[in-house]
Amino acid sequence: MLDADFHSHTLFSGCGIHTVIEMLSAAREKGVKALAITDHGKLVGGKANNVFFERMDNPVNGIRLLKGIEANLDGSGGTDTPQSVLKFMDIVLLGIHDNIPKNLGAEYYTKLLIDTIKKAPYVDLVSHPNNAGMFPLNHLDLCKAAIDYNFAIELNNSKIKYSRTDTADTMAMLEACVKTGCMTIIASDAHCITEIGEDRHIRTLLNSISFPEHQIVNSTYDKAIEFIDMRKKNKR
Repeated sequence: MLDADFHSHTLFSGCGIHTVIEMLSAAREKGVKALAITDHGKLVGGKANNVFFERMDNPVNGIRLLKGIEANLDGSGGTDTPQSVLKFMDIVLLGIHDNIPKNLGAEYYTKLLIDTIKKAPYVDLVSHPNNAGMFPLNHLDLCKAAIDYNFAIELNNSKIKYSRTDTADTMAMLEACVKTGCMTIIASDAHCITEIGEDRHIRTLLNSISFPEHQIVNSTYDKAIEFIDMRKKNKR
Protein backbone atom coordinates (compact mmCIF):
# COMPACT_ATOMS: atom_id res chain seq x y z
CA MET A 1 0.00 0.00 0.00
CA LEU A 2 1.30 3.43 -0.94
CA ASP A 3 1.64 6.18 1.67
CA ALA A 4 1.39 8.79 -1.10
CA ASP A 5 -0.45 7.93 -4.30
CA PHE A 6 0.31 10.36 -7.13
CA HIS A 7 -2.23 9.27 -9.78
CA SER A 8 -6.02 8.96 -9.49
CA HIS A 9 -9.16 9.95 -11.39
CA THR A 10 -12.60 11.22 -10.39
CA LEU A 11 -15.84 11.97 -12.20
CA PHE A 12 -14.10 15.00 -13.71
CA SER A 13 -12.12 12.63 -15.94
CA GLY A 14 -15.14 10.85 -17.38
CA CYS A 15 -13.39 7.50 -16.79
CA GLY A 16 -13.58 7.87 -12.99
CA ILE A 17 -16.76 7.03 -11.06
CA HIS A 18 -16.36 8.86 -7.73
CA THR A 19 -16.19 12.42 -6.45
CA VAL A 20 -13.05 14.05 -5.05
CA ILE A 21 -14.42 13.73 -1.50
CA GLU A 22 -15.28 10.05 -1.98
CA MET A 23 -11.78 9.32 -3.27
CA LEU A 24 -10.09 11.17 -0.41
CA SER A 25 -12.32 9.57 2.24
CA ALA A 26 -11.68 6.08 0.90
CA ALA A 27 -7.94 6.75 0.71
CA ARG A 28 -7.88 7.86 4.36
CA GLU A 29 -9.76 4.71 5.43
CA LYS A 30 -7.13 2.61 3.64
CA GLY A 31 -4.29 4.36 5.47
CA VAL A 32 -3.06 6.45 2.54
CA LYS A 33 -1.59 9.73 3.81
CA ALA A 34 -1.68 11.76 0.58
CA LEU A 35 -3.67 11.33 -2.61
CA ALA A 36 -3.13 13.22 -5.85
CA ILE A 37 -6.28 13.88 -7.84
CA THR A 38 -4.96 13.97 -11.40
CA ASP A 39 -7.93 14.20 -13.71
CA HIS A 40 -7.40 14.23 -17.45
CA GLY A 41 -6.71 17.37 -19.42
CA LYS A 42 -9.32 18.77 -21.79
CA LEU A 43 -7.89 17.15 -24.93
CA VAL A 44 -9.29 13.77 -23.83
CA GLY A 45 -12.43 15.11 -22.19
CA GLY A 46 -11.25 16.08 -18.71
CA LYS A 47 -13.40 18.66 -16.93
CA ALA A 48 -11.45 19.71 -13.83
CA ASN A 49 -12.15 23.39 -13.22
CA ASN A 50 -10.64 26.45 -11.59
CA VAL A 51 -12.71 26.06 -8.41
CA PHE A 52 -11.01 22.76 -7.63
CA PHE A 53 -7.53 24.22 -8.00
CA GLU A 54 -8.11 27.64 -6.45
CA ARG A 55 -10.54 26.92 -3.62
CA MET A 56 -10.47 23.28 -2.46
CA ASP A 57 -8.08 23.05 0.46
CA ASN A 58 -7.69 19.63 2.13
CA PRO A 59 -11.44 19.01 2.52
CA VAL A 60 -11.07 15.64 4.31
CA ASN A 61 -9.36 15.57 7.69
CA GLY A 62 -6.52 13.11 8.07
CA ILE A 63 -5.35 13.01 4.46
CA ARG A 64 -3.50 15.50 2.30
CA LEU A 65 -5.02 16.44 -1.04
CA LEU A 66 -2.44 16.85 -3.77
CA LYS A 67 -3.85 18.80 -6.70
CA GLY A 68 -2.74 17.74 -10.13
CA ILE A 69 -3.55 16.86 -13.70
CA GLU A 70 -2.78 14.09 -16.14
CA ALA A 71 -2.02 16.34 -19.07
CA ASN A 72 -1.88 15.44 -22.74
CA LEU A 73 0.47 16.23 -25.58
CA ASP A 74 -1.20 18.65 -27.96
CA GLY A 75 0.67 17.29 -30.99
CA SER A 76 2.57 20.51 -31.66
CA GLY A 77 5.07 20.52 -28.81
CA GLY A 78 2.84 21.73 -25.98
CA THR A 79 0.46 20.32 -23.38
CA ASP A 80 -3.13 21.02 -22.35
CA THR A 81 -2.09 21.97 -18.80
CA PRO A 82 -4.13 25.09 -17.90
CA GLN A 83 -1.49 27.72 -17.22
CA SER A 84 -3.89 29.93 -15.25
CA VAL A 85 -4.03 27.41 -12.38
CA LEU A 86 -0.61 25.80 -12.73
CA LYS A 87 0.63 27.64 -9.63
CA PHE A 88 -1.99 25.80 -7.54
CA MET A 89 -0.88 22.34 -8.72
CA ASP A 90 1.24 19.97 -6.68
CA ILE A 91 1.99 17.52 -9.48
CA VAL A 92 1.72 17.39 -13.26
CA LEU A 93 1.63 14.07 -15.08
CA LEU A 94 2.10 13.92 -18.85
CA GLY A 95 0.97 10.93 -20.87
CA ILE A 96 0.38 9.93 -24.46
CA HIS A 97 -3.32 9.33 -24.98
CA ASP A 98 -5.78 8.74 -27.79
CA ASN A 99 -5.69 12.33 -29.07
CA ILE A 100 -2.29 11.49 -30.58
CA PRO A 101 -2.20 9.39 -33.81
CA LYS A 102 -1.15 5.76 -33.43
CA ASN A 103 1.39 3.64 -35.30
CA LEU A 104 4.06 6.32 -35.68
CA GLY A 105 6.83 4.34 -34.00
CA ALA A 106 8.92 4.49 -30.84
CA GLU A 107 11.38 7.06 -32.18
CA TYR A 108 8.57 9.51 -32.99
CA TYR A 109 6.75 9.18 -29.65
CA THR A 110 9.94 9.31 -27.59
CA LYS A 111 11.13 12.47 -29.34
CA LEU A 112 7.69 14.07 -29.01
CA LEU A 113 7.61 13.43 -25.26
CA ILE A 114 11.15 14.62 -24.60
CA ASP A 115 10.87 17.71 -26.80
CA THR A 116 7.63 18.66 -25.05
CA ILE A 117 9.12 18.30 -21.57
CA LYS A 118 12.10 20.42 -22.56
CA LYS A 119 9.62 23.25 -23.11
CA ALA A 120 7.43 22.32 -20.12
CA PRO A 121 9.67 21.97 -17.05
CA TYR A 122 6.57 21.87 -14.85
CA VAL A 123 6.02 18.23 -15.90
CA ASP A 124 6.94 16.02 -12.94
CA LEU A 125 6.08 12.54 -14.15
CA VAL A 126 5.59 10.67 -17.44
CA SER A 127 2.54 8.49 -16.92
CA HIS A 128 2.32 4.84 -18.07
CA PRO A 129 5.24 4.91 -20.54
CA ASN A 130 5.00 1.12 -20.89
CA ASN A 131 2.28 1.10 -23.55
CA ALA A 132 4.03 -0.54 -26.48
CA GLY A 133 0.79 -1.81 -28.02
CA MET A 134 -0.40 1.73 -28.75
CA PHE A 135 2.46 4.17 -28.18
CA PRO A 136 5.86 2.41 -28.03
CA LEU A 137 8.79 4.30 -26.52
CA ASN A 138 12.53 3.93 -26.40
CA HIS A 139 12.77 3.44 -22.64
CA LEU A 140 16.50 3.98 -22.37
CA ASP A 141 16.32 7.33 -24.19
CA LEU A 142 13.36 8.42 -22.06
CA CYS A 143 15.11 7.46 -18.83
CA LYS A 144 18.26 9.32 -19.87
CA ALA A 145 16.09 12.38 -20.55
CA ALA A 146 14.53 11.96 -17.11
CA ILE A 147 18.01 12.40 -15.66
CA ASP A 148 18.84 15.37 -17.89
CA TYR A 149 15.54 17.22 -17.37
CA ASN A 150 14.74 16.11 -13.82
CA PHE A 151 11.41 14.33 -14.23
CA ALA A 152 10.27 10.92 -12.99
CA ILE A 153 9.06 7.76 -14.73
CA GLU A 154 5.79 6.24 -13.55
CA LEU A 155 5.56 2.61 -12.48
CA ASN A 156 1.84 2.16 -13.03
CA ASN A 157 0.07 -0.54 -11.01
CA SER A 158 -3.21 -0.44 -12.92
CA LYS A 159 -1.68 -1.28 -16.31
CA ILE A 160 -0.20 -4.45 -14.83
CA LYS A 161 -3.27 -5.38 -12.79
CA TYR A 162 -5.61 -5.26 -15.77
CA SER A 163 -3.11 -6.65 -18.31
CA ARG A 164 -3.23 -3.47 -20.37
CA THR A 165 0.45 -3.53 -21.13
CA ASP A 166 3.00 -6.01 -22.36
CA THR A 167 5.05 -7.56 -19.56
CA ALA A 168 8.19 -7.62 -21.71
CA ASP A 169 7.82 -3.90 -22.41
CA THR A 170 7.32 -3.19 -18.71
CA MET A 171 10.43 -5.16 -17.82
CA ALA A 172 12.41 -3.27 -20.47
CA MET A 173 11.21 -0.04 -18.87
CA LEU A 174 12.23 -1.18 -15.38
CA GLU A 175 15.65 -2.29 -16.60
CA ALA A 176 16.19 1.08 -18.28
CA CYS A 177 15.27 2.81 -15.01
CA VAL A 178 17.80 0.73 -13.09
CA LYS A 179 20.52 1.22 -15.70
CA THR A 180 20.18 5.02 -15.70
CA GLY A 181 19.31 5.48 -12.03
CA CYS A 182 16.44 7.84 -12.91
CA MET A 183 13.70 8.87 -10.50
CA THR A 184 10.59 6.68 -10.48
CA ILE A 185 7.17 6.92 -8.87
CA ILE A 186 4.82 4.02 -8.10
CA ALA A 187 1.20 5.02 -8.67
CA SER A 188 -2.12 3.22 -8.59
CA ASP A 189 -3.81 5.10 -11.47
CA ALA A 190 -6.99 4.53 -9.47
CA HIS A 191 -10.31 5.00 -11.27
CA CYS A 192 -12.40 3.71 -8.36
CA ILE A 193 -12.03 3.66 -4.59
CA THR A 194 -10.95 0.01 -4.38
CA GLU A 195 -7.80 0.75 -6.42
CA ILE A 196 -6.46 3.66 -4.38
CA GLY A 197 -2.96 3.11 -2.99
CA GLU A 198 -2.53 -0.25 -4.71
CA ASP A 199 1.00 -1.25 -5.65
CA ARG A 200 0.96 -5.04 -5.34
CA HIS A 201 1.02 -5.88 -9.04
CA ILE A 202 3.88 -3.58 -10.02
CA ARG A 203 5.72 -4.51 -6.81
CA THR A 204 5.82 -8.15 -7.94
CA LEU A 205 7.81 -7.12 -11.01
CA LEU A 206 10.01 -4.74 -9.04
CA ASN A 207 10.86 -7.44 -6.52
CA SER A 208 11.72 -9.89 -9.30
CA ILE A 209 14.69 -7.71 -10.32
CA SER A 210 15.52 -6.28 -6.87
CA PHE A 211 14.61 -2.79 -8.04
CA PRO A 212 16.52 -0.17 -5.96
CA GLU A 213 14.18 1.35 -3.38
CA HIS A 214 16.14 4.61 -3.32
CA GLN A 215 15.02 5.32 -6.90
CA ILE A 216 11.34 5.35 -5.86
CA VAL A 217 10.44 8.95 -5.04
CA ASN A 218 7.32 8.03 -3.06
CA SER A 219 8.72 5.05 -1.16
CA THR A 220 7.79 6.97 1.99
CA TYR A 221 5.41 9.83 2.70
CA ASP A 222 8.23 12.17 3.69
CA LYS A 223 10.16 11.51 0.48
CA ALA A 224 7.01 12.05 -1.56
CA ILE A 225 6.27 15.42 0.00
CA GLU A 226 9.91 16.43 -0.33
CA PHE A 227 9.61 15.77 -4.08
CA ILE A 228 6.37 17.79 -4.30
CA ASP A 229 7.94 20.72 -2.46
CA MET A 230 11.12 20.60 -4.53
CA ARG A 231 9.16 20.73 -7.79
CA LYS A 232 6.89 23.63 -6.81
CA LYS A 233 9.26 26.25 -8.20
CA ASN A 234 8.75 24.86 -11.71
CA LYS A 235 5.05 25.70 -11.59
CA ARG A 236 5.36 29.43 -10.90
